[in-house]
Amino acid sequence: KNSVKRNLEISKILGKICIPEFAVQTLTPGVLEHSGRKNLSNDAIQEYVSGVKANGHEVMTDILLGLPGETKQQYIDSMKKVINFGFQRASVADIRLLDGSVMAENDYREKFSLESRFRVIPSAYGEYDGIKVIEYEECIRKTNTMSTEDLLELRLFNANFFLLYYVEFGRPMLDFGQKKGIHPIDLIFEISKSVDKKIYPLLSKYIEKFTKSANDEWFDTTDSADKHYHQDKIFKNLMKNGFPKLNYEYATELLTNLDLRIEFIKLVGQNLKKKLTSRHSVIDEMIKFCVERVYNLPVSNRQDTMELSFDSANHLSAYVFDYSYNVLDEQEKQTFREGETRDTFSGVRSLDAKKQDDIQLAQNLNEKNKVRIQFDIDQKKSEWLNNQIERNGGKKDLKLAIQVVLQKNQKAFLRSWSLQQSKA
Repeated sequence: KNSVKRNLEISKILGKICIPEFAVQTLTPGVLEHSGRKNLSNDAIQEYVSGVKANGHEVMTDILLGLPGETKQQYIDSMKKVINFGFQRASVADIRLLDGSVMAENDYREKFSLESRFRVIPSAYGEYDGIKVIEYEECIRKTNTMSTEDLLELRLFNANFFLLYYVEFGRPMLDFGQKKGIHPIDLIFEISKSVDKKIYPLLSKYIEKFTKSANDEWFDTTDSADKHYHQDKIFKNLMKNGFPKLNYEYATELLTNLDLRIEFIKLVGQNLKKKLTSRHSVIDEMIKFCVERVYNLPVSNRQDTMELSFDSANHLSAYVFDYSYNVLDEQEKQTFREGETRDTFSGVRSLDAKKQDDIQLAQNLNEKNKVRIQFDIDQKKSEWLNNQIERNGGKKDLKLAIQVVLQKNQKAFLRSWSLQQSKA
């Protein structure tokens, strides 16, 4: 991990077989040293990411929440660097205290005032010979630099980052704001503070539910967790529906509830308007685009249209054909063993002829021109998505099937579209 040259060589050899993952865990200098580890310098990390991109690939990373010695603000600044350095995406995780590890030792816990709680490990439960068995993970829930309240607040922040940046429900708006000097992390942090119940009734209600679930999933001891989950009704529900992954549940609610999705996207847009007071009309178009860009369920080829101004079209031309659903060409498919599962994520790395035409169209317009967006131009996409939902049990449990599909491909529910010049 700590050799830029070696990792770049590995990335070049692997090509498109997999996406390089450079797990920095934090970009706050000096924090990892508290647990006996050390990152490359931030300059070296930037060199690595730039090198991977120069090879025509993307790179992702992992960030840990609650590292001893890191404050809430340092964590936010670290997330800013994830974007500044050019990582395509970041997975965020809590810190599990493993027996025998440095962080699990009593003297280490005392040094950083660590407090921990227990949570079900997803898929690590079952009933064997009539005995209910559940495994739990012990994770950090407080340090001397980050309070329990900080961690809970950042749980919602991380969920919003996941929705807007990872599954890209609001990525065009974030990128538009970034081009105008508004950092995406600042915008995400702002919308994670509080939500006006009168303006956003559905969203505020769901966030209350999300926050309660995020808090209630933790137990002080494994005995208290067992006492809760071993109840017949609760255990049967766990076996039937699984342990919830809150970020994916949130995404699923936005996909299956159009009114909730509209409120969520409008919240982002309204906060962006406060910072860009002269760009309200463009932001309104961005809001509409982000809502329409996502499939309504049931999935169908509606092939509807919307009209855009020159400014909006010029920005959105960068997103044409970013709805990847099958990124493996025939040669790559032959390198995989039958039945092997791989992440189908792909960044937008190359421009085909149609996308070149769309960008050229936007560049040739002037401020008096209008552009029309045609959605669902790729019928195979919606056919593929319907097939994926059905294959993963959509007829029996639609929301669970959606979560499974999203875990395989975070762009699965983005519609295909193209730009067309409006007729005078």
